[in-house]
Amino acid sequence: MLGQPYDASHNWMGQSSEHFDQKLAALDLSLFDAISSQSVKGDRIAWLRLQQAARKLSNPYAYLEIGSHLGGSIQNHLVDVSCSQIYSIDKRPPRQPDDRGQYYEYENNSTERMLQNLRNISPEGTEKIHCFDSDAAGVDLSKIKNKPQLCFIDGEHTQPAVKSDFQVCLEACDPDGMIAFHDDNVIWPAILAIRNGLQARKQRFKSVKLGGSTFVFLLGRSSQFIYPDLLTSETDGDQFLSQQQSKARFETWIRKPARALVPSSVRKTIKPWFKSLVD
Repeated sequence: MLGQPYDASHNWMGQSSEHFDQKLAALDLSLFDAISSQSVKGDRIAWLRLQQAARKLSNPYAYLEIGSHLGGSIQNHLVDVSCSQIYSIDKRPPRQPDDRGQYYEYENNSTERMLQNLRNISPEGTEKIHCFDSDAAGVDLSKIKNKPQLCFIDGEHTQPAVKSDFQVCLEACDPDGMIAFHDDNVIWPAILAIRNGLQARKQRFKSVKLGGSTFVFLLGRSSQFIYPDLLTSETDGDQFLSQQQSKARFETWIRKPARALVPSSVRKTIKPWFKSLVD
């Protein structure tokens, strides 16, 4: 489905745009109440802060996401009159692999189901949504007329898929835009490889670890003036990736061998003293 350009004069469910602006400024999580999403409070706060940053980059702004499912991470952009276009890319698989070593089921995973969820919030708002039922790599980028200031990757959680999705976003988005990821605790090896690739190409960027399991690369000029506003703690993106590498090495060289070599009865006895070693 290709929608028409969104008329920014439309208000959110009969309420003024100023009312929405107040909610966004307050990081009001009720903006996510209408459609459930697989996210925690920290994620939702991070997503609203990224939305604030997108508005700062460009007003109006465009939003692109890969892996939309029910529309839970679209709904806050749907009702924002500053968001002129939404691009949703999702190949809509009934199940897909995951780097945690299992498959995840997505029952009745259809674009029409998502759009109906969003129509229930704002029928007019859905006019600005462009849907692509495809793998991101198969999308004709010439159909993304307005370069997004914010891209959000939450598709298949495997390293090849994440890297491919990022490349699509990098080609599609505003050169000064932002590319964010969900479930960074799972896909961090792909994020690390992407970070290293950006460094090797001497691309101007900043990596930022946000709340929940959200991570973002700030490209071009956004890496300068958006970064201070987004930083929520002393842990930046590079520190987060370094910590994940350390945890992975610990798991490989200490924790797994300890589980294999130390009987469970012994582990239970010494666990209070050596919990980090043998748990």
